[in-house]
Amino acid sequence: MTIFDDLLALAEDAFNKSDLRKSNFGISICGTPIQEGKPIIIGINWGGGGKADKSEYFVQKKMPSKDDFINKYHNGEYNFLRRSATLLKDYFDLEISQGNFNYTNLCFFRTPKASDLTFDDKMSCLPIFEKFVKSVKPEWILSLGNSNIPFLQPEITEYYEANTEGTAHKGYGGNLWGFRFYCVPHPRARKLTNELRNAIWQNIFSCKLKIEG
Repeated sequence: MTIFDDLLALAEDAFNKSDLRKSNFGISICGTPIQEGKPIIIGINWGGGGKADKSEYFVQKKMPSKDDFINKYHNGEYNFLRRSATLLKDYFDLEISQGNFNYTNLCFFRTPKASDLTFDDKMSCLPIFEKFVKSVKPEWILSLGNSNIPFLQPEITEYYEANTEGTAHKGYGGNLWGFRFYCVPHPRARKLTNELRNAIWQNIFSCKLKIEG
């Protein structure tokens, strides 16, 4: 059994115990192939089709290829990753368009909005996400969205926060299950200008250097 198959079986079991099983919602494990040793970028929610398109609420039965991700990216999908492309290049030397990373979400259930997920839904996926991380052994983990922090903070050691004057938004860092972890506000966070967003990213890495230095 591959890592993907193992994670899918665990996610299907968790989904079948959720109230979401009564819906037409589905499950996804990853947007890129699972690549051991490569970084992991996580979002908040897989989402799905709109009112006119329910086809996106599927159970992902096959791991995508790198070309699958690259084609979707160039066709306009994963816009929130595109919004972070320059920062990912500047701070991680990662060319997001090449797909040399792992993309997933903390919760593996597909729903129209993040608010459709309950606390229990997210907690039921936490051990599956932990298995994902420990199987990949990533160079680093980045959460694009602070909504993941309440679920991950108890698992983070060397935990630190970074703020910048003029905003209530924060960034976070530390070690998650032994792997370097960062969390920054979602690219579409309310009242977050590009200037403030850039400052938070800079402050996160300034804190990191102080801790490691």
